[in-house]
Amino acid sequence: MTSVSLEVKSWMAVPLIGIAFLNLFTMFEILGRAEKRFDVKKLRLIHRSLGWVGFVLMLIIGYVCLLIVRHSGGAMTPRGAVHALTAVILLGLLTVKIIIVRSYRKLFSYVPIIGIMVFIFLTTTLTLSAGTYLFSHANYKEHTSLATVSESIKTEGKRIFEANCSGCHYTDKTKTRIGPGLKGLSSRKKLPVSGRAVTPENLRLQLEKPFDNMPSFDNLSDTEKEALIEFLLSL
Repeated sequence: MTSVSLEVKSWMAVPLIGIAFLNLFTMFEILGRAEKRFDVKKLRLIHRSLGWVGFVLMLIIGYVCLLIVRHSGGAMTPRGAVHALTAVILLGLLTVKIIIVRSYRKLFSYVPIIGIMVFIFLTTTLTLSAGTYLFSHANYKEHTSLATVSESIKTEGKRIFEANCSGCHYTDKTKTRIGPGLKGLSSRKKLPVSGRAVTPENLRLQLEKPFDNMPSFDNLSDTEKEALIEFLLSL
């Protein structure tokens, strides 16, 4: 429930970024240019319409946030607390702006400043919530995908080891069987027997042109060698 709500809330917040930039642009065009490039009436209509769409989206997102807080038992992280504070300030600024525009026209000169503040607080709130969530979620998915691929390679490497190497080497002991035990190979500074550094390159060299009496495994494909090396470096 919570993870789904977070994802829904985050994706709903994405259009708000576009709305924020468009409203800032229309405000600058209406109030900041002596010579108008666009039809002011149309710009005001766009600004007003986008403003109401953004306001409704914010109310819906706010409701989803309340559901998330309720589902989590009221617990809130420091980032969440800052996010909540900026959201409250943002709603307050929007309310003040609407009241001035509709009822207190003599204070209209403050509207551009309030509009810029709304933009700043909105982008800050979105960065703290949706931006952080979507970025971390994307990284998590990528990390999970890479980890899954790595585990798959190790599993294949283990199969290749058991078929070709287990008769001579232990993986759970350092004791010599026919060849040296390979337990903890990844934490060693040097390969047993050859004394070369423990690196993927030297492991490949040992497979293709082995040191001492070990038979060559140059018949393995490059993919099989890579999988076997990945497994050996996980020991």
